[in-house]
Amino acid sequence: MNNDYTSLELFHFVGHQDPTNHEANYETLKNILRSKCITYSPHDLSWGPVEHKIEWDRSILDESLVVPTITCYADIPKNALGVHMKKYGYFGVSLERQYLVRFHARPVTYIPIYRSDDLGISGRTLIRDIESAVKGFYEYYLKTEENSEEAYSRGLASFPDNANESLSVLESTLLKDFIGFIKPFNSEINIEDPDNYYMEREWRKLGNIKFEEQFVCTVVILCGYESDFLREFSQYKGRLEVVNVNEST
Repeated sequence: MNNDYTSLELFHFVGHQDPTNHEANYETLKNILRSKCITYSPHDLSWGPVEHKIEWDRSILDESLVVPTITCYADIPKNALGVHMKKYGYFGVSLERQYLVRFHARPVTYIPIYRSDDLGISGRTLIRDIESAVKGFYEYYLKTEENSEEAYSRGLASFPDNANESLSVLESTLLKDFIGFIKPFNSEINIEDPDNYYMEREWRKLGNIKFEEQFVCTVVILCGYESDFLREFSQYKGRLEVVNVNEST
């Protein structure tokens, strides 16, 4: 399923809040497999609404200007998951990449930042420039439309019917589909640093993902949990990857 560069399966690990809380992470993984659904908070088991929270006084730099409702996946070959598991825990599941593509998952846009980038046109300077353009668009165009009661029902990929609709379409495109997929990362830190996000090769999907068992490629669990796991999920025996904490470091 994999090669040395990218993976044909994308991994979702469940221990971002606490990678060492093995019991809680194990329960989360089992709930995903029982429900056949990977979710974002508040974790309803539907496909989930596609929304994005906007805080105009916040920044793209810490990804707080636009916070979309997303689930996340890593494009990392199975034999290179060690660093990732130290940050996200030892319990996860992978789905076929093409299955996720069919349901609109796609890679984020990484922007590297570095210590002296204030002096150039990339890094933080580029992020501030994008941010200023978006906030300027809001200040001078969108604010005047916020109180409008006119509703738009434009079909996907269709041309806007008028100037006001084009502003509404551009707002959604900029915020949900562009800003919501930008991920700054510190290009100078060590590969194993928890804040080195680039090596995760993150993909995002707006909303939840529901799946059937045949689209599961690999289930990853920590050594010691396999007997209990197989009592309930014997159908995944041939797709089970059991990892040892010491061997993965």
